[in-house]
Amino acid sequence: MARIKTSSLEMSLDSSSVVYKIRGTTQYIAAKPNSFIPGTDPASVFRRDQIAYIGKLSSKIYSIDTIKNLWEPKVKNHSYIYQKISADNYHAANCNDLDKLQNLLPLQILL
Repeated sequence: MARIKTSSLEMSLDSSSVVYKIRGTTQYIAAKPNSFIPGTDPASVFRRDQIAYIGKLSSKIYSIDTIKNLWEPKVKNHSYIYQKISADNYHAANCNDLDKLQNLLPLQILL
């Protein structure tokens, strides 16, 4: 990945082989990724369903301020509370078994 240091870009590139990205305030030129076709095997379908389920579950848990505040001491940076909720629930919850318990609270509080 190349980093663009000036605002004026004077070079000849085949734009079909590169993409331009901005991360924060830094601009990058990177090779264009190959096309991707998601797998249709049961494991791939389960992973996609599981991630979608955990995203919805984490969003609901994160939206309740009282519960969100209980997760706050378990992360170093306040902005990572949602990711911590997702990570702890990814293996604890199962989109195919909704009777399985989810981690609404951090495990250390439950013990």
